[in-house]
Amino acid sequence: MSPDESPTGIGSERFLWSKDSKRLLLVGKCFWVREGVQLESGEFLYFLYDVPSGQVWCNSDHRGPPFGPNELAGYDFGESLTLKPMAKGNEQPQNRPSADRPR
Repeated sequence: MSPDESPTGIGSERFLWSKDSKRLLLVGKCFWVREGVQLESGEFLYFLYDVPSGQVWCNSDHRGPPFGPNELAGYDFGESLTLKPMAKGNEQPQNRPSADRPR
């Protein structure tokens, strides 16, 4: 288990390949990530890998560089990857209490 993964979230992660097989995306419901990367599905954008260049992005709040819609633009992952609007006051989503985060 990754230090960014909640113990209750094991098995809730999914890999999505872009249709051109150039980018690999990891999404899941129980990752500790920076704010603003939750999808409307409830999953969080966690890890993105660009195969041709070898570049890696990660939305963990202690690893990086982070990514978002700009890095996903132009790639078709076969489903909607629309971000959920952020909570008022930039609060963390309620299902992601920081007190539960492993140190």
